[in-house]
Amino acid sequence: MRTWAVARVGYRVPRERFDGVVHGVFARACYIDCGGSLLTLATAGVSDGPTTLVLGADAPADLRYVFNPGDALRCREGCVRGPDVRLELAHARTWRAPPRRLGTTARVVALWFGADDDPELERADPFRHLITNARVDQPLSTV
Repeated sequence: MRTWAVARVGYRVPRERFDGVVHGVFARACYIDCGGSLLTLATAGVSDGPTTLVLGADAPADLRYVFNPGDALRCREGCVRGPDVRLELAHARTWRAPPRRLGTTARVVALWFGADDDPELERADPFRHLITNARVDQPLSTV
């Protein structure tokens, strides 16, 4: 049985217990159907996501040689087991998305509707003062 460490786990991936079936396999990603959700098992170097398990550098570069559609995977106590494979989650870092900032469009809409005095908006976007003249009858200008 081959054993590999998982480097990072998305915050929405159950770490203790889940049962799944391999839905699709590609060179750098494998999709696991867990009933109501779809998890992604990815090779090192693939971007993180809330439902993604990213393998460590020692794992194979091509998952098509490891998994087949229909393979049953079972996670118990931090270890995912499948046919001839074991994935260790014990030392995996939990990935979370960085806090969102309001984009330019959201700032314009907020200013347009008079939210320029909202302290919550100030905390969420300290650069909102860079947008001026956000009115229907005036062009948008930036500093």
